Amino acid sequence: MNKLRILYDLIMGLYFKSKAWICITCNIKPKISKIKAENTIVSLTSYGDRLSRCAPYAIYSMFTQNVTPEKITLWIDKYKWNDSNIPFSIRRMKGWGILEINYCEDIRSYTKLLPALQKYSEKIIITIDDDLYYSKSFIKELYEP
Repeated sequence: MNKLRILYDLIMGLYFKSKAWICITCNIKPKISKIKAENTIVSLTSYGDRLSRCAPYAIYSMFTQNVTPEKITLWIDKYKWNDSNIPFSIRRMKGWGILEINYCEDIRSYTKLLPALQKYSEKIIITIDDDLYYSKSFIKELYEP
């Protein structure tokens, strides 16, 4: 039974990754939920080839949440990245609305939190990893008792 679960998870992961890739490539903006998590910022950081290999899927999964954050903010190294060399997939999703790209000093895993705390001190900040695809109910489940 465990092997079936592993196979199921693998197939679902490939399905979600393929769907995200098609939507990003063809500029098919996901339907954004009308239910908003007011004053909530989703913050993440990425580096190196992870910015094109992993981060787009984590960011896409935030666009498909059944409770939409006010903003998704991506923090990347200001010495390695700029508006002209960020991956196409990230630029494409930035055009969809709630994604904001910020350039800052790379302070490793703290990059997704410390700059966000400085910029959005009055907001609720949810940090996510760049290498995970989050379920549609991720933000909603954080708010439910």
